[in-house]
Amino acid sequence: MSSLDAIRLPAMDPSLLIRLEGLLMEIVAERRARPTLISYSLSGKAIAIGRYHRYSGPSKDQGIEAYRRITGGRIAGAGDGWLGLCLIMPYVGALRGEDGRALRPEQIINRYSRGILRGLRGIGVDCLYPGRDTITILRRQFAICSFEIDDSGALLFESLIALARGFEELTVDIDRFDREGRLTCAMYDSDSATTLKRETGRCWSFTEIADAIEQGCALEWGEVKRRGLTEQERRLSESSAPRVTLEWPGSERGDSSRILVGRTPSQLGFVEARVELDSNGRIERALLSGDFIAGSGAVDRLGRALRGKPFSLDAINAAVTGSFEGGAGFILGVGELSNLVSLIAKAG
Repeated sequence: MSSLDAIRLPAMDPSLLIRLEGLLMEIVAERRARPTLISYSLSGKAIAIGRYHRYSGPSKDQGIEAYRRITGGRIAGAGDGWLGLCLIMPYVGALRGEDGRALRPEQIINRYSRGILRGLRGIGVDCLYPGRDTITILRRQFAICSFEIDDSGALLFESLIALARGFEELTVDIDRFDREGRLTCAMYDSDSATTLKRETGRCWSFTEIADAIEQGCALEWGEVKRRGLTEQERRLSESSAPRVTLEWPGSERGDSSRILVGRTPSQLGFVEARVELDSNGRIERALLSGDFIAGSGAVDRLGRALRGKPFSLDAINAAVTGSFEGGAGFILGVGELSNLVSLIAKAG
């Protein structure tokens, strides 16, 4: 079992958080730092959109700030009343010294939510990971989880936990922030969502929940050593380029009549495929967006594999298979890869 560094960052700035996560993924992968757990909070009201949500627009409106996570998956709340967690390790099985290839992508949230579960159960919260990307209390969602594995093999596991504001408030915040309806999320009510405050009858501080989760991680994986962010880490993260920005990179170009769009409900919400064709009917660009969790390298490989190919079922199937099968990458939330092939092929 490995030792785990723990860093606490209350009142964090979203742009610095994204830079710091990217930096730590790099230095942890290179073994210049140990596996690291970050507990953080953001000031004010915020919306944490997933890596693959198709949004370009203002970062602030109506007193609400939006930022794009490194991880994919559904939109979550952030800021006041929420606590964020990032667990960074050099490869998937690092905390137990396991071969990371033995753990399938669909098992990763199950594995790395255990520190959260043990910690919160230790303070009397009867919580459960029922599957997919949520943590619940009596079937009511109060936390969401996601992860990224980059091409170096480094893992970023991320969770956002509703302390005093939850997914019911998230729905209202999105409506206020994005009046044009570019962002979508599930509708939550008191039967489907909750908060730790509601379930326990008390307000929990950042320190109390960070303490509990660090203790849960120690019970699950071994020694947890708390430390501060070093001056070098802070300086490098402030000067580094972020791995993601709020601006969606897939702005449309050229003749809109050559842009094909397919959209379908998925296990986490929806997935959309947009395919741009050149004047000869070949694929100029293909982009996936929506509520799915995937390795960013595999998503990029899919775009490259489709570029210049004919818009045909055989070409699409070969590109999807080569990008996501056989350990080359992963995508969760779409079911079988054949569903993704069908979505792209039926765009129109």
